[in-house]
Amino acid sequence: MWKCKECGCTTFKKTIITTTEVLVTFDEDGEEEEKEVDQSNECYLECKNCGKSSSIFNFIEDIAEWEE
Repeated sequence: MWKCKECGCTTFKKTIITTTEVLVTFDEDGEEEEKEVDQSNECYLECKNCGKSSSIFNFIEDIAEWEE
């Protein structure tokens, strides 16, 4: 089981942040003509007990160690 390197807790919180960017063009009346949508996600892991957190690459190894 994975245990937090800081406090030994075995429960972690995963936060997913989604960013949506919309690029648009407008006609002469101000109406939208074209849209291009780009979405990206960032994930973070955090110990539920002490708050030790991982990089945006979401590696459990950043904050915890495996113990049998």
